[in-house]
Amino acid sequence: MDANLKKVPKVLATRNYGIWIIFGCPSKYQSIESSKSCFEHTFVPGGLMGMFAKPRFLARKTYDYFDVPAFYEGDNDLPETFAGVSGGGLWFVPLSKSTSKPETIQVHHPTLMGVAFYQTGVEDSCRVIRCHGAKSIYTKMQDIVEIV
Repeated sequence: MDANLKKVPKVLATRNYGIWIIFGCPSKYQSIESSKSCFEHTFVPGGLMGMFAKPRFLARKTYDYFDVPAFYEGDNDLPETFAGVSGGGLWFVPLSKSTSKPETIQVHHPTLMGVAFYQTGVEDSCRVIRCHGAKSIYTKMQDIVEIV
């Protein structure tokens, strides 16, 4: 965790050079089916992996946040609501041009930068998914691990 926490300032400084991805399970894609086993029903989560525009970084007191815009324009297939995505990870995947092959883009190790917990209403064709930021997450995780 210490290594991930130390990466955060560097990722924040270079966040223009990469892609932001949210993984989650919107309720639109979930289902409950009859089970073929000893259980009465089986919950079938439907996953979402979406690339999003660069989020806005916010810091308030001891917490940090990312506001991730989801634009309802064009031919995208966004769900009406992101209910069910709470707890899903916000990842940043750094990209760079290869020094040996300039026409090649290098993909670097992804970093967990946030965890989704809230969505706004749609305003001007945009909904915001708010995520707890990496500093808050990694600091809290260190506190929990030290207790255990």
